[in-house]
Amino acid sequence: TGRMVETVRIVVTDSKGARGRLVSAEAWQELPAVDQGEVVHYVKVREGFEEPVERLTYEGLPEARQGRKEYYRRERPRLADIEVWGFGDNITANMLAGGGNLALTGDGFSPGAGFDGDYATNFVHPFREKTAIVDRGVLTVDMGATFWLDAVRTSAPFSWPIIDGYKMRGSDGTLDTNGKLKWSQLTSLERENNSISRFRHLLEIFALPQKLRYIEVTIIDQSLDIYAPGPKIAEYQLFSEGYPAEAVLHSGLMPLPAGRSLGRIFWEGETPPGTELSLRSRTGSLQRKVVRYFDKSGSEITQKQWSNLLGSFKGPVDTAFVAGSDWSNWSRSYLQPGARVDAPSGAGFLQLQVVLRTQDRFQAASIRSLELELLNPVAEQMKAELWPLQVAVPGQIDTFEVFAQPFFVERPFDVRSDGFDELALTLSGAQALTLLQLSLGEDQVFQRQADGSFVDAAGQALMVLRDRADSIWVRLPEAVHALGAADERVYYQ
Repeated sequence: TGRMVETVRIVVTDSKGARGRLVSAEAWQELPAVDQGEVVHYVKVREGFEEPVERLTYEGLPEARQGRKEYYRRERPRLADIEVWGFGDNITANMLAGGGNLALTGDGFSPGAGFDGDYATNFVHPFREKTAIVDRGVLTVDMGATFWLDAVRTSAPFSWPIIDGYKMRGSDGTLDTNGKLKWSQLTSLERENNSISRFRHLLEIFALPQKLRYIEVTIIDQSLDIYAPGPKIAEYQLFSEGYPAEAVLHSGLMPLPAGRSLGRIFWEGETPPGTELSLRSRTGSLQRKVVRYFDKSGSEITQKQWSNLLGSFKGPVDTAFVAGSDWSNWSRSYLQPGARVDAPSGAGFLQLQVVLRTQDRFQAASIRSLELELLNPVAEQMKAELWPLQVAVPGQIDTFEVFAQPFFVERPFDVRSDGFDELALTLSGAQALTLLQLSLGEDQVFQRQADGSFVDAAGQALMVLRDRADSIWVRLPEAVHALGAADERVYYQ
């Protein structure tokens, strides 16, 4: 199962010193003085043999008896590489700083010390207990991203004899029909009772990598001590090799300049085979302030719990602004640069979401830069009417008419609208919106032909860019320009 190691120490116990490696006289002369080793002198003795002598003795010999000289490079011990084989990186050490979160039911228990990478710290993980007045002991770990998990190690400190037993479940974030996480069992029945084996370190090695975002741990009471709330846990270690299976990144709430519309979105990144990069957007004007409280170990707690802590046990207080009640839903995913932004224009703020996925744990998508196109708006206001207001039979395909009237930007003159040549109608949740007819006032009507095309009375064709989907998107044969007087405004059907 491997050994629990914090520090690897390497000690060089022997050295060749000044006789590291034999070199030529020329190479020795070119060496820096600090790297020049010994020069060994030899004297010629009888029968052609040579023996080493001191330099002064060698220099006092007749030339006929002076033998060879050996030049050495001084030994400089160099460590080329160290490899420590394990189960991958322990992601818990930086998990909270990277967007992860810990939640342990029951007041007075903070699990942060079990996820700090420090075996010297610990926390009490209470036994699972659920009654009419008590509900505690469920530890839920949000790793902040979806990882390929290879192993999980649970360790008790030296001051605590054993971990009684536990259950561990995992989830990749998929929800069931009730909107709750779908869990799968990660541990066997053997782990539920450790009172016989009495292991201090329990290691779960998965035969195949588990694609998980959440871990749930409950401790089972196998002790006879009715006063013990639960075992002490020094570390929960989650091991993963390679890149996360999925990482979701969110921007802050970015202010948008007034009087501009959202155009297209561009980005630069890398998507090796087996990886995917996508973006989404949403807009809104209201912000909501959220204050989060943390204890010393980094675990999030309530304001009441934070207020009751001693000053030395209090952690930081984080204030952030999040999307308010008027924000739009997340748009469809943008899979290719240059996609048109679907989020409504005219709001005060924009938020972007970047999703990085991979099916190969050793390959990862990446994003380097992102650019958002801002355009002068065609209309400062759009009024629309839907008819009929109610359907005769719910769930049955029906025909609707949508009437729209744009109020073009006409003043000041330098930003006056040039009109429009495209129309888009989006209905969230729809799957097969189908265009039947398009009218520009009463004079120009595009009728559907037998071949599916749309043509007006003059023979001009309407280009349908999207149909039979969650939206209808068309391009007109020529731009529709702004009108002057208010009573001349035209409704488009």
